[in-house]
Amino acid sequence: MINKVRILGIDYKIIYEDSERSGMSDIGQCHTTQCLIRLCSNKNSKEHAKCVLIHEIIEAINYRLELKLDHNIITSLESSLFAVLIDNPDLLRLLLKK
Repeated sequence: MINKVRILGIDYKIIYEDSERSGMSDIGQCHTTQCLIRLCSNKNSKEHAKCVLIHEIIEAINYRLELKLDHNIITSLESSLFAVLIDNPDLLRLLLKK
């Protein structure tokens, strides 16, 4: 797992927490003013945690660009983007190619 992600030029720290210890009720949270993404480590499978991470990245983009996207739109974008990236590994390789 990664411990930071750069979103629109800003580094966000990623913290994986056990919800029982931290009191975290959500499976993921984006704290935009703190540049922090919290992911629940004990309620998410590894695959689902990746989806949640994409969701929280979109939340940060939504905040930074003042898009005012509804949560259901962000959830739709998250699952769609995740499916496209997983179903097309060559696309990821192309995007990462310098």
